[in-house]
Amino acid sequence: MALYGIQTLNQMSTLEANDMVLYAATVSDEPRFPYRGMHLDVSRHFFSVQLIKEYLRMMARYKMNTFHWHLTDDQGWRIEIKKYPKLQEIAAWRNQTLKGHAGQRKKEFINQKYGGYYTQEEIKDVVQFASQLGIEVVPEIEMPGHASAAVAAYPELGCTGKQIEVVGEWGVFDDVFCPSEITFQFLQDVMDEVIPLFPSPYIHIGGDECPKTQWKNNQLCQELIKNNHLGDEHGLQSYFIKRMEKYINSKGKKIIGWDEILEGGLAPNATVMSWRGIEGGLAAAKQGHDVIMTPTDFCYLDYYQSRNPKEPLSIGGYLPLEKVYSYNPVPAELEAGLHHHILGTQGNVWTEYLSTPERVWYQVLPRMTAMAEVGWSAKVNKDKEDYFQRLQDQYVYWKDKGIHAADKRKELSYNIASGSGKGVTLKIIPTGGYQPILISRNGGKAAIETMPITIDTSVVLEASVEGAEAADHKTFEFEYHKAAGQNITLKFPPNDRYKAFGPGTLVDGLSGNIQSHHEDWLGFAMAEIEIGLSLNKTETVDTLALSFYHSPDQWIYAPAPEKIGFSNGQVRIHPTLVERSQKGNQHTYLYTIEARQIKQMNITIDNKTTIPKDHAGEGNLPWVFMDEIRLK
Repeated sequence: MALYGIQTLNQMSTLEANDMVLYAATVSDEPRFPYRGMHLDVSRHFFSVQLIKEYLRMMARYKMNTFHWHLTDDQGWRIEIKKYPKLQEIAAWRNQTLKGHAGQRKKEFINQKYGGYYTQEEIKDVVQFASQLGIEVVPEIEMPGHASAAVAAYPELGCTGKQIEVVGEWGVFDDVFCPSEITFQFLQDVMDEVIPLFPSPYIHIGGDECPKTQWKNNQLCQELIKNNHLGDEHGLQSYFIKRMEKYINSKGKKIIGWDEILEGGLAPNATVMSWRGIEGGLAAAKQGHDVIMTPTDFCYLDYYQSRNPKEPLSIGGYLPLEKVYSYNPVPAELEAGLHHHILGTQGNVWTEYLSTPERVWYQVLPRMTAMAEVGWSAKVNKDKEDYFQRLQDQYVYWKDKGIHAADKRKELSYNIASGSGKGVTLKIIPTGGYQPILISRNGGKAAIETMPITIDTSVVLEASVEGAEAADHKTFEFEYHKAAGQNITLKFPPNDRYKAFGPGTLVDGLSGNIQSHHEDWLGFAMAEIEIGLSLNKTETVDTLALSFYHSPDQWIYAPAPEKIGFSNGQVRIHPTLVERSQKGNQHTYLYTIEARQIKQMNITIDNKTTIPKDHAGEGNLPWVFMDEIRLK
C-alpha cells in the first residue's frame, strides 16, 4: 500500500543541520500480521475527537491498521444512540471519580460531575479520518458485563430493576445486563445505530468480567438455564453472546470478544481477543477460530514501564519497552497448521489512571513503536539493538510535536542467574540499547565493568550509564549467605506472571522490593508450596530467615509461622522462631537452629486456609509471595 511506503520514507528521513535528509536505499517489506492494533478506553476517562485523531495519526506513522475504540463500560457510555436519549443524559456522566488507587483500603473521591460522549456525526468524522490513514475502527459495546452505566440509565435492563448510579470507581460490578427480551431488544436497537457508523467487518462485544451473582438470584435467568439446558450461568453467558452474534452476523458483521466468551461454549463465528495470557488464544485457535493476541504481560500499556518510584500512578504490573518488543504473538505450543488463525496483536490502553492526553502519550510512547514492530516485522528480522538505535530519531520527532513520551533510555534492567553453587551471576542491561555500565562498589569510585558480574560476597553495587540522573541509578544490596547461588527446586512452579528470575530468585542474595510484589518475588496461588534447597557442600547452619510479601488488599498474605514446615532431607527440623520483623510490605521470620550439618533442606507451606469474610478476595486462596531464603 502506498500509505505504508510514504510512512517508510517519513521514518527514514532525519534532520541534519536543520535540513531534512533522506539517504538512498532499497526497501523490500511487508507486514507479518493482517491485524496490527491499538486500543483506547474512553469510558474510564473521556478524550476529545482531537486526541483521537492525534492517536490515529501516530498509529498510521507506525503502520498500525486497526483502532479498537472502547466506547462503553461501567463508568460511562460514550456513543450517541438516538433511540435511547438517557444514554446521553444519564449513562454518559458520573457524579464522582475515584482519587488514588482502587486497591487502597480507604477510598477518596473527586465529587464533581464528569463525562461526555461522541455524537454520531463525530463518530463518522473519526471513522472517515481513520480510513484516509488506512485504519479500520472497531467499536466495543460491552455486554453482558461492564454494563452498569447503561443500567443506570434504563434500570429495566438489569436483573433487580433498582435505580443505580453510574459507577465512579474502578473494578468489576454486579449490575450486568439481564438476558431478558427487553435487554436483547435494547442491544439490537443499539447495534442498528452502531453498525452503519463503522465499515469495519468487526463489532467488539466485550464479554469479559461478567459477575454472575444477580443471575444466580434471578428467576428469569434460572428459567432460561433450565429451559435451554444451559447447565449453569457460564452457559447462560454463552447463550447471551451467541444470540447477539446471530443478530450481528445477520447485519453482515462478525464479533470479537475477550477470551471469557470461551466459557460455556464459543459462539460459532467469533474471533477471540486473548488477554488473560495465551491460553484463551490457544484454545480458540485449536477450535478453528481466529485470534488476536493481547496478553497482559506483553500488551497492556497502562502497566508501569519503569520501577522508578517517581513514575506516575498506574494500575500496576510492570511492562518495560524491551519486553513489549520481545513478544511473539504465535504461541510456541500452537502447531504450525493453525498459525494462520493468529490474526495479529494489539496494544491495550485502559484509562482508569490516565485522565489527560499527556498521561495517555506517556504510557503509549515509545511502547506503541514496539507493538508496531511486533505486528509488522518477521521474527527473523527483529533486532533489539537495531530497534533501540532507530528509536533515537523518534524521540526527536515526538519532541518536535510537543509530545512527552516516556524516556527510559538511561534506566537499567537486569537478569540474575543462580544455582551453580559458585555465586550469583548479575547482568545489567541499559533499556535504551548498548551503553557502557558504570559500577560503584560499596560507595567507591564508579568504573566501567563488563557484564555479567559474578557475586560471591556481600556487596552494595550502584550501577548507572553515563549522563543518567540519580533517579535512574540502580542499587543492588547483595547479602551473601550459605544458600546464595545454590540450587532451588519447586514441586509446583510459581504463577507465570510472578516468576521473577525463576526458582533461583529465592537464593539470589537480594531482598524483594518492600513496596511492590512485582520485583524479585515468586508468587504462588496454590494450596501447598514445596521448596527444595540443595547446597553444593554440607554446611553448619544455626540461623534461618524467610521473607514474604504481605498485602491483604491485594489478596497477598504472609503465611502463619505454624503453617511452615522444615526438614533436612527426610529428617524433620524444628527451628525456633525468634523474631518477626516488618519493613514496608516485607515480613521476615528469623529462626534459630541448633547447630546442624545441612546439605539438603525442604520447606513446605500449607496455604489451604481461605481469605476470611469481609476481606478483599474473601473465600479465595491467598497468594503467597516469597523471596529470600537465608542460611547462616
